[in-house]
Amino acid sequence: MIGLGIGMTKIQATYNTGAEGTTQRVLNEVTLSSGQLMGISIFIIFFFSVVFLFSFDVIQSKVLVTIVGVSLVIIAFFGALGTAILSGIKLNVGISWTLPFIIIGLGVDDMYIVLLALKGNRSYTRSDFIATMKHVVVPVSMTSMVNFCMFSVMNISDIPGVYTIARTAMIAVAFLWATIILCFPAYCYLDTKRQEAGRVDVLFCIKKRQD
Repeated sequence: MIGLGIGMTKIQATYNTGAEGTTQRVLNEVTLSSGQLMGISIFIIFFFSVVFLFSFDVIQSKVLVTIVGVSLVIIAFFGALGTAILSGIKLNVGISWTLPFIIIGLGVDDMYIVLLALKGNRSYTRSDFIATMKHVVVPVSMTSMVNFCMFSVMNISDIPGVYTIARTAMIAVAFLWATIILCFPAYCYLDTKRQEAGRVDVLFCIKKRQD
């Protein structure tokens, strides 16, 4: 009887281990399978951003700085994701299937605010650029603060899948704010200098001939 009990215990342990291992593999596959959809969504964001900010006036066009802005937003998101993992948050299905689409979209929206404000400013002086950036700091900061507060409310939940998404999103929002306010304007200023020098968008080595 003792031997039979030990044998049954071993069989039960093996069964449980196998089931857990299979479940874990399935969860890992589901978590990582969002990469293809994420790539498609990033391509769509790049495409529409370029289309909306393209101009047949090759000096006023902002295709290159738009590509740079979207790239910075994506880098900021993955930087926030890495920071969350280093802080002890485990990557789960909820994070991989929701946050890339939400957070990157929020960051690109803030980028549009900056670029459209600069597009409406036809002056290339340093003082006008600084004045424009001061003007956009408020709406970008307000939207970031509202998003941060909304995600922070989700921390009230006792469900691990919910509050881990919330904490990761809070880190991502902070990263996006820092990127749009502290990093992206440097590239915008360089693009302003390109316009002032009469250089073509994207192919900035070429200078447009004056008619």
